[in-house]
Amino acid sequence: MNARLITPYAVLAGLTPLIPIPILDDLVKGFFYRKLVQSLAEAHHLALTSEEINALAEERSKGCVYGCVVGTFEFLIKRLIRKIIFILEWRRAIDLVAHTYYVGYLLDYAFAQGSYPPGDTARAGRLRTAIEQTRAGANTHLVQRVVRDSFNQSKQKVVQAVQQLTEILRDITFRRSRVWLRRAIAVRLRRRFPRVARWLYQRLRPAEADLDQVNRVEEAVAEKMEAEGPQVRASLNDLITRLQTNLAQLPKEHFEGLEKQFAQNWQISGQDAAPAAKG
Repeated sequence: MNARLITPYAVLAGLTPLIPIPILDDLVKGFFYRKLVQSLAEAHHLALTSEEINALAEERSKGCVYGCVVGTFEFLIKRLIRKIIFILEWRRAIDLVAHTYYVGYLLDYAFAQGSYPPGDTARAGRLRTAIEQTRAGANTHLVQRVVRDSFNQSKQKVVQAVQQLTEILRDITFRRSRVWLRRAIAVRLRRRFPRVARWLYQRLRPAEADLDQVNRVEEAVAEKMEAEGPQVRASLNDLITRLQTNLAQLPKEHFEGLEKQFAQNWQISGQDAAPAAKG
């Protein structure tokens, strides 16, 4: 298992709830998820397209649906209020580290088993869904406890790393309008709720200027993270090493059960896809 690849990106993704800049924090998380997918694929000598990477990195949770159907203004206000409550965000950060670790572990396992031959974006989406289903049904308390202990021991370094990320993002401007709502509808909802996505998209069709702005911001975030992200990671080396060591001591049976459940979910996913392909 490529723990040396998975653990750093799990920690970096976990920092993002603590970034006090709504919307940009989600873009940073998306960047780290894509880097995790890309790194694991390269470790298994798999050449993925950007579309496949996006499909494997994309979260399929009720959170994105909620963010799409509520008003953008209300969504941003809720995000801003939540940023003030550091204790809640700290808990969410720990949960996200554990979540990302499970996603990375299962994706690494799928690649190692040859479950995903590259070249099929729809198959990539099904793989991510099977991974999410497996993680959702797992007892995640073991990993969460280890992450919590490691983060609590390195709280000052975590806060400093978040401050680093915040400074990196300071000069990236983003006009807070319906752009994010439109982007979420266009990109996220279309796979799980295509009818809802089409209905909403027709009423909130993004202008070319809006799409250009989203692309510019995403590119700016990616450039910043590529250039300065390694420094943030280096500042957390002690935390990453400790967490990696402690996670390696967890019972093997826990992860073996996870692998078996994933195999079942992936098999069911293939069976469900077969009738659709024939149709």
